[in-house]
Amino acid sequence: MWLDIDSRWNPETVAAVKAYVAQWLQLGKRLELPGRSTSAAIAETVAGERYTANFENLWYSILHVELGNVYLLGTDVKIADLLTGTWELHECARCGLPVPLPPLGQAQVGPCVCADLSTWPNAETVPPHPPIASSVHLQGLRQRMEEAPMAPQPPTRP
Repeated sequence: MWLDIDSRWNPETVAAVKAYVAQWLQLGKRLELPGRSTSAAIAETVAGERYTANFENLWYSILHVELGNVYLLGTDVKIADLLTGTWELHECARCGLPVPLPPLGQAQVGPCVCADLSTWPNAETVPPHPPIASSVHLQGLRQRMEEAPMAPQPPTRP
């Protein structure tokens, strides 16, 4: 019997955790996969409006094979714990990327995942990001432009 493991969790939580993992991998972080001799690293996780095939394969492996003990190097928070929805992902005050915050009453587990990245934050590079739906983004820009008051135009000379 095949079990759709994604149905165990809230789809919004799954999407947020997936984006969290993808963004940190873009910065060169590695995923620790206990039981394997090497950690996983994929620098290119996003291709336009989608995640890359390599990242999707890794994500599938995380959810269906490695779930129990996978975590980003630099933190002890397991991906499985994040998927429960009891943890919250908030922007790091230092770097602006998502970081896990423990459930109420539980001690903080350590510094931000960015604490050991000497080259981050870096305002001169494009920050890591989840896939961007260009059509949705452009629609939002167009709507804001339509709602913005028009600036007065200088009179034209005859």
